[in-house]
Amino acid sequence: MSIVNKGATTLQTKMRRVYQSQAHRYVVKNKERKEICWGKIFKGLIKIAMVCVIIFILGLGIWWVHQHKQQPIEKVQVIATYDHIEPKVLQKIISAYLSDNFFDLNTIGLRSDLLALPWVDKIFIRRKWPNTIIINIEEQRPVARWKDEALFNVNGMLFTPPLKTFPTGLPLLLGPEEDVHDVIENYQKIQKLLDPLNFKITQFDVNERGSWHMILDYNLDVFLGDEDILPRVQNFITAYPKALAENPNKKGAAVDLRYKNGMAIRWGDAAEKL
Repeated sequence: MSIVNKGATTLQTKMRRVYQSQAHRYVVKNKERKEICWGKIFKGLIKIAMVCVIIFILGLGIWWVHQHKQQPIEKVQVIATYDHIEPKVLQKIISAYLSDNFFDLNTIGLRSDLLALPWVDKIFIRRKWPNTIIINIEEQRPVARWKDEALFNVNGMLFTPPLKTFPTGLPLLLGPEEDVHDVIENYQKIQKLLDPLNFKITQFDVNERGSWHMILDYNLDVFLGDEDILPRVQNFITAYPKALAENPNKKGAAVDLRYKNGMAIRWGDAAEKL
């Protein structure tokens, strides 16, 4: 006859279940730890690989530059209009820099020497692999002459080429040295106003008293006075063509715009006020 202790059996069963549950949790946590560990290792390997690739690329670039550092310049392409620049002069300046290699070309010095030429306005230099240097030269574009000393370019800036190279047919601007900027500014504004009438200024000047005067093509003298010269030119643009239409057989010799209301036109010996 055997006696079964039900309480003890139940306790053992519960303990067994607790143990199994804890063992299962341990296994699960251990697996998670392993997965987390492998994830960190994988990310670390990726970072190391990326660093190695970057180092390799940098090293390859350094090696390439070192191998080609002495690459000679074999071709020079010059783009210019040669209106006022002699090819021989350019060749002499550029040749002095061709002893440098492709990468070590002193572009700053070359640009500075080319800009020293009086008819050069802008310089653009670039390299074209593997052995070509391209030089683009923009020449000065003169629009007027300042006395017999210098020329104005399209930007209203003075430049001083040799007098023998001055183009013919440029309008002559005159005035005190301190008024040079006012002269070119007023000339450009007034010429723009006159363009619709196809009038061209051949001379534009201001005297020491500040009185302005211009000569248009066909030797028409126009006296502007010392104030409100732009409104006076506007009045001239409105009234003078009408006066020409009313006097088809006459040719204007001078126009005086210094009147407060109107202007005077000299056709010959007589003057007519409008």
